[in-house]
Amino acid sequence: MSEGFSLKCEVFERTAFLLSEGWTQGVERREAGRNSCYCLFGAFQQAVADLTVVDSDDPASARRHYSGVSQLWDGLFNFAKGRGIPEIITWHDAPRRTQQEVVALVTDYRESLTPNHCPGCGGHFGTHDDDGACPA
Repeated sequence: MSEGFSLKCEVFERTAFLLSEGWTQGVERREAGRNSCYCLFGAFQQAVADLTVVDSDDPASARRHYSGVSQLWDGLFNFAKGRGIPEIITWHDAPRRTQQEVVALVTDYRESLTPNHCPGCGGHFGTHDDDGACPA
């Protein structure tokens, strides 16, 4: 999987869309009539599946793909940690967690990926120290 900037953004846009269409906790996916409801990780996995292709006949290509997927998830995980969420799955499955909060986290992360945002803290680069260091 090529972890290009636009693909990374597309994966998280798709993740947020899937979560906004149907959300669940405790399981990765739940069927609800003609629609599916996803937890955060399930929506992420579905977004990756929707937007990428794995060449299963080429083990090196498959390893690169899954390494890229892991890096994408780690990016969201680290973003959440920077927002005071030490364990994203536990946070997601908390009894009072709302669909809107989960969609907002993914949307905020997606927006942090734009060139004028710092992936470390999500802030605008203009808010960093004069040397560009992230205050987080």
